[in-house]
Amino acid sequence: MAEEGVQTDFKFTMSGLEKGLQVAHIATPAAQLQCCQHNEEIDAVLTRSDLSSFDQIPVQELGVIIGLVQRRACSPGAKGLAKAHMQPLGEGILVSADTSLLEFIKEASLDRLVVRGTKIDGLVTRSDLLKLPVILLGFALVTHVEALMLNMLRATGVGEQVWLEYLTSN
Repeated sequence: MAEEGVQTDFKFTMSGLEKGLQVAHIATPAAQLQCCQHNEEIDAVLTRSDLSSFDQIPVQELGVIIGLVQRRACSPGAKGLAKAHMQPLGEGILVSADTSLLEFIKEASLDRLVVRGTKIDGLVTRSDLLKLPVILLGFALVTHVEALMLNMLRATGVGEQVWLEYLTSN
């Protein structure tokens, strides 16, 4: 009986977290993005000091983002224009700002341009998974596992002293 209550409480809590914690909460806003131009040489882009700390570089043409250069996808000594080395806009690099963090984390590609309405609103990358909203989500999931384990231990009827023997002193 108690396990059903834990499950119901967890589902209710997680539905709230899924609705409340969204990609928009961890994305870098578009106004803060460092971009390159579509007609810049890729070797110059990859060595620009203002872009050196970024693994994903939005590519612009006439002030509009048209794709994303991923540093790890560029071979050493790459030549040509940034446009030739970018991943163009498409389903593989776009995510809605209101996508739940839990749904987003399950995706294979975590480096995406964030869309809100009809505009690119920002960029989210795997390093953004270190931000507080993701930590809160992870904490909720771990707490649920702990509650399930406690219920399982109690359901066995085995005394606390017996279970404690299986733990190390550390």
